[in-house]
Amino acid sequence: MTDTGRTDTGSTDTGSTDTGRIDTGRIGHRYPVYRYEVSRAKIEEYAASVGFAVPDVPVGTPMEAPGMFAACFTVMRGAALLREDEGLGGSGAIVHAGQEYEFHGRVRSGDVLRCTPTITDVRDRGAHTYLTLEIECVDESSERPVATSRQTIAYLGAAA
Repeated sequence: MTDTGRTDTGSTDTGSTDTGRIDTGRIGHRYPVYRYEVSRAKIEEYAASVGFAVPDVPVGTPMEAPGMFAACFTVMRGAALLREDEGLGGSGAIVHAGQEYEFHGRVRSGDVLRCTPTITDVRDRGAHTYLTLEIECVDESSERPVATSRQTIAYLGAAA
């Protein structure tokens, strides 16, 4: 037996790596709050990249962001947190397996958002482990909820 608990077949194939298990004790773990400042330039960039007309709003007037703009301040930040979390486990390949949003209010240029990421679920399905990271974002000045993001990350082979 090898120290991974699997039978050693004598193979020298090093193409696969031990992915490690995801620590289910991390359910409920809250990462540090991060801030995101919504800028007019980022709203314009996002609108242009997804084919929305850039809103014609006079300079100095807050510009309303399209609803899915929430992806700009949740998806990549959430994935980075999980990759950097040494206590989580799961060192193998990961795939973004799902994304959903709840929109509670509009986001405008000039808003400063406070976002709180929390691991809300970890479950095995077949050979893979699926982790759900929820990110609650509120407007910093009013405490008004803006968006809730839930992303599901699949850790390939982590449940094997």
